[in-house]
Formats: sequence, structure tokens, C-alpha cells
Amino acid sequence: MVHFCFLSICLNLFLYLQLKYPAPGAPKLAKRVKELIEASGLSRVDEDKKRGLDHGTWVPLMLMYPEADIPVCQLSVSSNRNGTYHYNLGKAIAPLKDEGVLIIGSGSATHNMRAIGPRESPPPPWALAFDSWLKESLVEGRYVSCCLFYFVSHQYQCCQIVAITL
Repeated sequence: MVHFCFLSICLNLFLYLQLKYPAPGAPKLAKRVKELIEASGLSRVDEDKKRGLDHGTWVPLMLMYPEADIPVCQLSVSSNRNGTYHYNLGKAIAPLKDEGVLIIGSGSATHNMRAIGPRESPPPPWALAFDSWLKESLVEGRYVSCCLFYFVSHQYQCCQIVAITL
């Protein structure tokens, strides 16, 4: 079983490294995103013009736009910021949707790589509990509760990683 899991991880990594998604960048959009965030007073925005797209960005886009013919501007979350910050970040960039920009939030509600079991394994109980809490909070409009996800997520052993694709 250990060999199978290791082989599966190696195979997935090999396939991951072979895939390419050469979407063009969107420097004007990146500038607009930076302006909106900084105007909101949230923080300074650091640009990284050398980093490629995160898999949380290009995997969904590869399925939606396989020709990679749309410009992409990636905005990553700040791992040292809480849910309230990221909620306000979303509010700051919300005007982009009225400017014809498709905003996609991708990632996983739970992303604890140390807790991943074999492919056929059911989700761990803590992950199901967190997903249930998160869904209930969002459906009932308790957005402030979701802003506390950082604190709640530790109870559920979660590590939140989200990529917002613009």
C-alpha cells in the first residue's frame, strides 16, 4: 500500500509537471487590481512578474478555456491575513465584475496535505464537518462567521489556500 501511494503521488507530480497553460498575462488588469486594493486601504500590493500561474488558477482555467486564449491576472491570498481581510479584498475588487472581468475564486475549503489518504479514501470527518459549517454559514448569509474561518479552521485541521483568478 505504501508503494502504491508513493507511486500515485509520483505519477501525479510527473503529469502535473508535464502540463502547460500558456495563457497571456493581463498587465493593465493587474494595474487596475492593484489600484482598487490600495485605494481600499487594505495594504500595499506586491507584484511578482516572474512567478507562473498557481495550479489553483490554471487547472480550472484549463478545463474552462483549453486553448489558453484569455488573458489572466492571478491574485493570491495572504497566508498571514485572516478571513476578514480576504472578505474585504473581495469587496475591493468587486467593481471589476462590472468592467467585464471574470473573477474566479478557486481552491479548496480544506487543504491539509499531511492528512491526504489514498485516492479511494473517504474525506476525514473533520473536513466534512468544516465543509458543512462553511456551507451553512454561507447559505445563511453569515459572512462574518466565514471571516473567522482562520480560527475555526484550526479546530478542523484545515490549511486554507485560495487563488483568485481575474
